[in-house]
Amino acid sequence: MIQKTKKTTVAFMVISALALVFLASGFGVWRYTEKIQAEKQAMEEQLPLPVRIMWFEQYSADVVAEISKKFTEETGIPVIVDQVSLAKWQDITYQELQSGYPRFDLAVGDSQWIGYGAEHGYYEDLTDFVQEHKILGTFSESVARGYGEYPEGSGRFYAVPFGTNTIVYAYRNDWFEDPVEQAAFREQYGRALAAPRTYAELRDIAKFFYRPDENRYGIVYPASEFYDVVTMLYGSMLFGYGGSWGDRATCKADGHINGEDAVTALELYRELATYAPPEIGTYAYAHAWTRFFEGDTAIAMNFISHTAVNPYAADTGYVAGLFGPKSRDVQLAGQGVSLVKGARNREGALKFLDWWVQYETQDAFAEGGGLSSFRRVTSSRKFQERTPYNEAYAVSIEHVKDYWNSPRYAELLLISQKYFHEYVTGKTEMTAKETLDTILNEWKPILAGECE
Repeated sequence: MIQKTKKTTVAFMVISALALVFLASGFGVWRYTEKIQAEKQAMEEQLPLPVRIMWFEQYSADVVAEISKKFTEETGIPVIVDQVSLAKWQDITYQELQSGYPRFDLAVGDSQWIGYGAEHGYYEDLTDFVQEHKILGTFSESVARGYGEYPEGSGRFYAVPFGTNTIVYAYRNDWFEDPVEQAAFREQYGRALAAPRTYAELRDIAKFFYRPDENRYGIVYPASEFYDVVTMLYGSMLFGYGGSWGDRATCKADGHINGEDAVTALELYRELATYAPPEIGTYAYAHAWTRFFEGDTAIAMNFISHTAVNPYAADTGYVAGLFGPKSRDVQLAGQGVSLVKGARNREGALKFLDWWVQYETQDAFAEGGGLSSFRRVTSSRKFQERTPYNEAYAVSIEHVKDYWNSPRYAELLLISQKYFHEYVTGKTEMTAKETLDTILNEWKPILAGECE
C-alpha cells in the first residue's frame, strides 16, 4: 500500500513535471512565434514587402535590378532579382511553384513553360492585364503571344514579355571585304560575296570559308545537348523551309516535324556543322559566341547574349533571321514574366508589372543593354544604333514562332535534344528522315495525352 502510494506520488510528480515542461515549452514556442510576428509586423510597418523576381544569372537580370531602383523610388517597394545558375533555374523554379509557397512573386520563365504553369494553376491569368495595357501591338505581337498566350489562339494570357531574344547572324566584315576573297567567291559561286540573306547563301559562305588547314572555319553555332540548345537552333531552319513542330490544336506532329521540308532543313543543319570547329557539339549559347570571338570563323549563328568582349567588334556585322524557301520565321527565345499563385506581395508585383510595361521603363531597359520588344523602343533609331546587333534583332523579333509550350514540353524537349545532337554531331548512322521519324514516334504517346 505504501509502495503503491509512493508509485502514485512519483507518477504524479513525473506527470506534473512533464506537464510543466510541455506547458513551458508551449509557452516558449508561443512567445517565440509572437516575437517573430511582432518583429515581422514592425519590419513591414517600416518597409514594404519586396517584390521578388526569379530569373537566371545573366546581364539582362542585372539591368532589371538596376533600373528597378527607379520603381522603388516611386513606390517605396524594394525589388529583389534572385539570380540562380542557368543549369538549376528550371528545377528551382518548378520546385518552388510545386511547394505552394514560392519564395518569389514573379517568375521569369521560358515561353515553353507557359502551358505547365497555366495547367497546374501556378500562374495567374493576366488576360485582363494584357488587354488593359494593350500589350498586343504595344509589344511585338508575335513575341507577346509566344511568351504569354495559352493555349495558342485562345486569347488567354499568363505572362508578358520580359527578356526577349531571338536569332541573329554575326559575320566578319573584313573577310567579306577582302578583294582576294571577293574575287575567289565570285569565280566559284557567280555572285558577290556579301552577308547572307538566305539559308542557301549561308551554306555557300560557310563552305567557302571552311579551311581548317589554314585555321579558318566557315560557321559556328550552339549545338550542345544541354537544356534546349541544339533544338532551338534548328527551329529557325525548320520554319524557313516550311516545316513546324506540330499542330498545337490537335497535338499532331506527323507530317510537320518529319515532312520533306523538315528533312531538308535538318540535312542543311548537319551540313553546316561540317564547316564548323570540331567541338561544335559541346557549345552552348555563350560558348559559341566566345568561340566566334577567337577570330577564326566567318559567321556565327546564335541568340544574342552578353558573354564576352569581341576583340573584332570593329570588323563584325550583323544580319537578321534569314529567308528560307517558304518563310522568314525564326525561333523565339528569351522569357516572359508571370505572376505566381500564392505570391507574398501580389499587390506589389502587379504594381511592378504596371510599371514594367510602360514606354519609359522599356526605354531605360534598352538603354541599359536589355533587349526590349516594345515597338516604340525597337523602331527608334536610338535603339537600333545603340549596339551593332540591335537593328538585326528588331527585324527578327517580328517573325518569331515557338516550340511546344504544352505542360509536358520538357519530355518532348529531352527527346528532340537527344536525337538532334546525335545526328548533327555524326554520332548516329540514322538519316535525317529516320532521325525525325524517331523523334515523332517517341513524341506520339506524350502528345496524345496532351489533347485527351
